[in-house]
Amino acid sequence: MDFGINVITQQLVYSYFSSNLWQIQIDRLRLALARRQQKMIRALEKYGNDQIEWTVPDGSYHVWCRLKTPVREADLLEKGINEGVLFVPGSVYGADKGYIRLTHAWEDESKIEEGVFRLCNVLKTL
Repeated sequence: MDFGINVITQQLVYSYFSSNLWQIQIDRLRLALARRQQKMIRALEKYGNDQIEWTVPDGSYHVWCRLKTPVREADLLEKGINEGVLFVPGSVYGADKGYIRLTHAWEDESKIEEGVFRLCNVLKTL
């Protein structure tokens, strides 16, 4: 069943997925995500040990962190945004207060350490 996707587009997608180009792209993506995750974990170890605990994921592009000191999520989010750091409070996903979710998938690898540094500085001010 097709919902109006034209035949040419279907053939192009079929050709792409049937070729080794798809696997090459997946391999590149896995490597890039692994490098970004390692960069984030190293930055957390460097800047966040006093303020944050985290779990290294086995297959996600999110790192869940527990804040060691309770802070108001709204204050943390506002100050983070003011410092150019975006993250998601865990309560958005039903987690207990005091958790945040950091994502390393879309950010340029060269900016991850700076983002963690800024987040940890924000935590120090609260």
